[in-house]
Amino acid sequence: MTGLPACILYTHDGELSRRLHAYLRPICQVTQEETPLRLITLVQQTNPTLVLIDLFGEQSRDLLVQLRMDFPDTLLIALGTPRSDPYLQAESVGIYGAMPLTADKKDVQNAVSHALDHLRLLRENRLLRNGKTGVDEKDTHAGDRAAEAKAVQHLSRTVRHFENVSAMLDSIVEAVADSTRIARVGVFLRDNSSGDFVFKAGQKCLGDVRNVTVKSMDALVLWLDLHAHMIVRTNLEHVQNLSERALLEQWLNVFGAEIIVPLHGRSGLMGWLFLGSHVTGIPLDTTQLESLTSLVDYATQTMENSLLHREVRLQKKLSETLFQSMPLGIVAVSSKGIITSLNERAKEILSLPTEKAVGKPIDVLGSRLSDQLRRTLQREEADTPREWVDPSTKKYLVVETIPLGDQADEPGALALIRDRTRDRLLKKKQEQLERAAFWTELAAGMSHEIRNPLVSIKTFAQLLPERFEDESFRKDFSHLVGHEVDRLNQIIEQINDFAHPPELSFAPIDVAAMIKKAITQARRQVPRKGIRIETKMDAGLPYIIGDESALAESFAHLIANSMEATEDSESARVVLHVAGLGGGGNGNGNGNGNGNGKRKSKGNGNGNGNGNGNGNGHAAGVTLSIRDNGRGIANDIREKIFSPFCTTKARGMGLGLPIARRTIVDHSGEIFVESDNGGTCVTVMLPGEPGEEEE
Repeated sequence: MTGLPACILYTHDGELSRRLHAYLRPICQVTQEETPLRLITLVQQTNPTLVLIDLFGEQSRDLLVQLRMDFPDTLLIALGTPRSDPYLQAESVGIYGAMPLTADKKDVQNAVSHALDHLRLLRENRLLRNGKTGVDEKDTHAGDRAAEAKAVQHLSRTVRHFENVSAMLDSIVEAVADSTRIARVGVFLRDNSSGDFVFKAGQKCLGDVRNVTVKSMDALVLWLDLHAHMIVRTNLEHVQNLSERALLEQWLNVFGAEIIVPLHGRSGLMGWLFLGSHVTGIPLDTTQLESLTSLVDYATQTMENSLLHREVRLQKKLSETLFQSMPLGIVAVSSKGIITSLNERAKEILSLPTEKAVGKPIDVLGSRLSDQLRRTLQREEADTPREWVDPSTKKYLVVETIPLGDQADEPGALALIRDRTRDRLLKKKQEQLERAAFWTELAAGMSHEIRNPLVSIKTFAQLLPERFEDESFRKDFSHLVGHEVDRLNQIIEQINDFAHPPELSFAPIDVAAMIKKAITQARRQVPRKGIRIETKMDAGLPYIIGDESALAESFAHLIANSMEATEDSESARVVLHVAGLGGGGNGNGNGNGNGNGKRKSKGNGNGNGNGNGNGNGHAAGVTLSIRDNGRGIANDIREKIFSPFCTTKARGMGLGLPIARRTIVDHSGEIFVESDNGGTCVTVMLPGEPGEEEE
């Protein structure tokens, strides 16, 4: 049951129930009942109300007569087959109306809307009549402080159930009932998950009340939140708005209550307490209601504290669970350098049981870790991770320490410990595998490249004794041996260059001049004619810092690869585009200072200086794209093109691209490759020459 039951449907027909629920959902709430006893009980709670009775239901005709006699203000609408005997008998009883079971949506909504309007007028007229007669307040129960003290004493016993909210609520209900001598007491509280108000505990409550759910935006909730005072049946005549008065009376009937007391906590309306009649049947007087208010205030505080305590316990449990299940070790220490807690992972990493750690000085953690924690507690060290191999456990640890609190209030510090031993072993194993694969590839590449010239030399050497007198043979032999030896020497030089790269000499480079040099070298490597190389260079390109020869050689490799990729194309074309990368703004400034510093492969330097300056911003670097319209790179080798000895050429060791990539990386640059059936685009990004401040 949800909210206020504005309409009750008595039927066993599931299809009829679903249809009427769909029809009436926009205008009222429908509650279905299937047994006569539950129907009469619900009508008794909500009288006056509207009841739709299916004439095919159990004892439906007898129910019509009984409800008409016992609850004359309740409106009855019969649902049946027109002109049938049950239908005619229902009309003769004097009910509000009758409708065919097959009535359409519009007819059903019109009939029910008119009935609800009529019902609303009946309620307001009854309230007006009650208001005219008045209710004399009789102080039949003299309030005294002793009774209130007894009630508080009853409630104080509920603290023993503080950990168990359900048991505490049952205890509060029992205490309120005993101290006020009110038999029926119940509690509704807000549900944390849905925000609606649900029944939580009660004593001698009506059975249907336990299934009631009051929505957070229900009129009753809004009224209690707005007015913040109790609802007393005997005082309803003081509610000026007749619609509100009818609403409150209806809810009192739903709960079977005489009083509804809101429970307001620090965060708003928590719920309400509803109470039935006094055991004597006499309404409570003003003094007793005031005592009840004090009693409920005390109960509200107890309930709120218990709910907050439960929330804190849940949060604490969650924190402890997370603390213990974290994959890294955590050690907490106080501001005095005493270990307060550590999780299971920390015990495992440090090989330190709880009894030897908690409550002990941080020195038991080892000299390195204790020193880092001590520096953190004294704010002498930044929160940067440090790495070392623990001398006792031989584990490779990465430790980061974090202070807790500020300098005015220092609760301590945390040490976050990561065991990287396994990762380090896996990395070493991977390096060994890569090194083994490298030498395997090197041996395979060298054997392939060296075997061909050796076979040629061996063949001619075997024929030399037989054909020594042949002058042309001797001439061919001399030429071939010299050529193949040069080829072997070239292979050895490539491997040596790859294994021992020359030291780079950094200096400002004119990008345009360097690109022209690279194009010239590429044309020498790929002498085929008919390949068009188009160049486009943006104006105002910045100088870059680097080794001009190494960069020219790298770009020559990239351009040559693009030229070779277009050999099968009739309209072979390679397009180079050089553009500025990013840029800076305008600025001026004054400064002086001392300093010394290092630049990789360039040496050391130090100096003093001061000066004034201003200037305009310039590009932060250059980007070079080399695009061809060749056959593209096959998918199976696209991820390995920068690996040594990866090549699709019949002759060559595949060292050009790895050397080019290494040179670009040494210049703090980046290289990207995109390829498809329409060709390949290689993009290189290099930083520009730094300004004075960066120098």
